Amino acid sequence: MGIYAGGVLASNGDTHFVPSAAAVGQKINSSGTVSTYSLVYTNSSGAYSGGVLAPNGDVHFIPYAAAVGQKVSSSGTVSTYSLVYTSTSGAYFGGVLTSTGDVHFIPSAAVNGQKISTLSGFEFKNIALSSFFNKL
Repeated sequence: MGIYAGGVLASNGDTHFVPSAAAVGQKINSSGTVSTYSLVYTNSSGAYSGGVLAPNGDVHFIPYAAAVGQKVSSSGTVSTYSLVYTSTSGAYFGGVLTSTGDVHFIPSAAVNGQKISTLSGFEFKNIALSSFFNKL
C-alpha cells in the first residue's frame, strides 16, 4: 500500500485522502488548495484502506491494520474510537453505508464483520442508494 489508500468527498466539498502509511492527513478543498492536518492514530504499514462519508458529515477511515477507528468530523476534528474486532493484518478493505446510517467494514482478512452506527433510527433510503453519495 502507498501513503494514502483512497479518498472521500466530504459534504463541505473537501476531498480527504485516506491515510494508509501517512504521518498526517491530507485534503484538497473545493477551490483546489491542498493542506494537511494532524492524525490521532498513524501506522507506517497500512493503517486504513478506504473511507465512508456518514450522513452527519463525518468521514470514517476503514481500518486495514489500525487498532482503532478514526474519523474526521464535519467541523474538521480528528478523533478515534474503539473497535469490537481489531487486527494488525489486513482486517478490512473499504466500507459501505446503509440506508439506516450504519457503516459496514468489508472484511479482507478479518474473521468477523464489523459495523458502526452513525444515526439513531433515521432512514435515508434515497441518499444511501445514490451512486453520487455512497462511494468507496
